Amino acid sequence: DVFVLAGQSNMWWPYGSQNTAAYYPGVDAVINNGNVKFFRTEDVSAARPTFDITYFQSAGTQSWATVTNANKDMVSMIGMYLAQELIGRNPDIPVGLMCVAWGGTDITQWIRQSPENNGETHYVANNGGIYNNHIAPLTNYNIAAVMWYQGCNDWQRGPMYKEAFPILINDYRNLWNREDLPFFYVQLARYYYEGY
Repeated sequence: DVFVLAGQSNMWWPYGSQNTAAYYPGVDAVINNGNVKFFRTEDVSAARPTFDITYFQSAGTQSWATVTNANKDMVSMIGMYLAQELIGRNPDIPVGLMCVAWGGTDITQWIRQSPENNGETHYVANNGGIYNNHIAPLTNYNIAAVMWYQGCNDWQRGPMYKEAFPILINDYRNLWNREDLPFFYVQLARYYYEGY
């Protein structure tokens, strides 16, 4: 089962950062488990959709890698937790984590630039720079679900976000040709925003 881990820094937040592993006891059980593989993309945008994955050099891999003690701090903590839960229930089913998250990004960058992705009033699909290099290369994979953690950068743009987010979900489902593609999401972290 392959999962796309997308969004901002909360999705990318790696195992081991500020002792986050202490909050998820048992997650290290997936370390050195050959049935858990991952890769991370480099933070690079593109003007047009590309189909060559740009891997994050410091992750120590150019493709799928087993989570090990040497690279565990490059793996999404949420991804590790997901893998632990899935392997715990079905130890013989491999789990693949494709982490394409990029900290401090707006939802507009994640949506494919196309007229059918324009909203009715608040959103026009005119960016897509991250989609082009982080999502487009993955659309040929048979994935189990998309995990999405983003919204902090758009906290002052509520009407736009309310319109753009369903567009993103529906477009990804169309791109993978699966109307029922699971899309799990968190939109805002529990954080104080001045005036709200």
